[in-house]
Amino acid sequence: MPDWREDTRNALAGLKAEAGLDVPLAGYTTFGIGGPADMLVTVHDRKALAAVLAACQESGADWWVLGRGSNVLISDSGLRGVVVMLVTAALITFIRREAGRTGAGRGQ
Repeated sequence: MPDWREDTRNALAGLKAEAGLDVPLAGYTTFGIGGPADMLVTVHDRKALAAVLAACQESGADWWVLGRGSNVLISDSGLRGVVVMLVTAALITFIRREAGRTGAGRGQ
């Protein structure tokens, strides 16, 4: 059975992104709380964002988006699946999931 973690890492090869496993999220929130993410992927451009979301969709892995970590509370038990961290607010202002499609772009 394929491992979604390995598939996600492979999808990011050569792109502007870093992936880590079992990363504590407390250091990424302003409240300083949060257990580990199964995988934390930091994306630096739209191409990397599209690749990680497509990999999650293909594998069926749950995914979460974390911006700058303000006004968010993450359980001490962490988050299952992939947490996608956006390094700049200008990169993406919204992400949407539609039936069979994942897209990203700038909002108004």
